[in-house]
Amino acid sequence: NLRSLEELYLSYNNLEGQVPTSLARLSKLRLPGLSLNSLSGEFPPPLYNLSSLELISFSFNNFSGNLRFDFGNYFPNLLILYLEKCQFIGSILSSLANASKLLELDFPINNFTGNIPEGSITCGICCFGVTNLDTVSMMALTL
Repeated sequence: NLRSLEELYLSYNNLEGQVPTSLARLSKLRLPGLSLNSLSGEFPPPLYNLSSLELISFSFNNFSGNLRFDFGNYFPNLLILYLEKCQFIGSILSSLANASKLLELDFPINNFTGNIPEGSITCGICCFGVTNLDTVSMMALTL
């Protein structure tokens, strides 16, 4: 029984296939690290029920599909979001303002669409309406 598990680091393990939906049963999970594998499929819908997540580290995988337009609404405790080179599409920027604790945002080399909110690049720490934001990486985006 791993229901009390808070940290799960499985990066660099050559994992393939979709992220198991059973991961959402880990109701206390705060730090899932799944970067640098060969995971595929969409962002697992059951993970949207894990409001305790502080880190989402899925960079360098073979994901596809849209992230929910209201992605940021589901993770009020999110501090770090790493989605570099995941092949996601869609727009998540506007809903990230609801992840008000967000400190690091790294999602270059994806196929996100939409407009970056006016003034968000030049306003420094208030980027995307997130006042704590410390780091933003958005290289090679298709906006």
